[in-house]
Parts: sequence; C-alpha cells; structure tokens
Amino acid sequence: MAVRGREIAETELTLYFDDFRAAIAAGTAHFWTTYEADAHRITTVCRANMIRCFIADELKKRLDGKSEIKIIEDQQTTAICFGHNWLLKVHKFDEECHAAINRTQTCLDLNDNDLCDVKLPGIPDDATVVFLGYIEIIGDRLHPEMRLSCPDGTKPAWIIDLNEAPELPIVEIIGDADQQGGTKVVVKPDKAKKSSQ
Repeated sequence: MAVRGREIAETELTLYFDDFRAAIAAGTAHFWTTYEADAHRITTVCRANMIRCFIADELKKRLDGKSEIKIIEDQQTTAICFGHNWLLKVHKFDEECHAAINRTQTCLDLNDNDLCDVKLPGIPDDATVVFLGYIEIIGDRLHPEMRLSCPDGTKPAWIIDLNEAPELPIVEIIGDADQQGGTKVVVKPDKAKKSSQ
C-alpha cells in the first residue's frame, strides 16, 4: 500500500487541476443539457454512472498524448496513470468524499489503496490511487463541488478541494470613525492587478 501525501499530490498533479475541473464541468453539463428532461426516468446510480463516463471521456480528450500519461480502458472502466506515482479514477462522491464502489475485489482494493493484487495492465504496485469526483448540488447541478480524494479504506487519507475560490476585493480598514461611531471600510483596487493591465 502506497498512500502518498497531499503535499506530494499538489506538487505532482497541480498542473492537471484545470483539466480535472474542465472535465467535471463539461461532463456534468453534457448530462444535464442533453438528458435533463429524462433524468427522472433513470435511477440515481444510472445517472452517476453516465456522468462518470462523460467526465472520464472529457478527461481522456484533454490528457491523451500528454507526456507521462497512460490511459487504461479495462474491466468496463477508465483509469489514468500519471507517471509511476498516481492512478486516477472518476467517481461521484457523497458529502464526505466517499465513493460508492462495487463490491468486487478490484474495487475494494482500489478503495483500500492497495494495488498489489489489482490486475490492470501497466499500473505499478506502489502507485497511489486517487479519485477525481464531484458532489452534486441539487439546486445548481451545472456547478458541482469538485474534489480530488485519496481513498484509504473507510475514510479518505486526504481531500483537495478543486473548486476555484472566488476572487475577493482587497479591503482596507481606515481608523477614522464616522458620525455613528463605527469604522469605515473602503474597498480599494488591487495595485498589482492595476499595474499588470
């Protein structure tokens, strides 16, 4: 079992984070713009499987041909190797970043981050498994929460939030009190942004 730490993941995988975000956004958007009228006719498991397949397909389009990337289609699923250290699979997550997995031995081994007995071609035994996933937001299905999670049995070893934080204005607090005795807060433009424009 080889569970690499979050800091190593951020160092080695950050350059793919935009691809991860774009694939999740495109895959979920494809489902909801194409099948929204029929979504009530399928089970939530079927919907999750379809969205997972669309996300995996989007990832393949973005990553195929890049250096150090190996795409593996086996056992009716897609796995992507990033160098020798990482094996990525796509999943739908619950609120705590648990993935609903099949109870096959391969799925259990992947969830335990134990590749010693997993028979997927070209995957090093000491690679760390990571799940790229989304958490559906019922009121805003086109904008799911996006996470990269390292499974470790019953709970993730670590989780990286891939949603980009909104850009906030810089706020300067001025010590002058107004007539009611409060403090004035003035929003000032970001000088670094202004100089780069």
